Amino acid sequence: MPVIDLSGIERARGQYVDMILRVEFVRADELLRRQRESLIDVDCDAEVWEG
Repeated sequence: MPVIDLSGIERARGQYVDMILRVEFVRADELLRRQRESLIDVDCDAEVWEG
């Protein structure tokens, strides 16, 4: 039975997984940034009302 070299497929799979993880990290980072900005906006609005 011939041996099939799967190293190229495994390398491509690894690169695909790395790409997906990077995209998800960027999305999570963007979500956290938006949440921080939202909290800052709420805090600034509260100061305006208190002041």
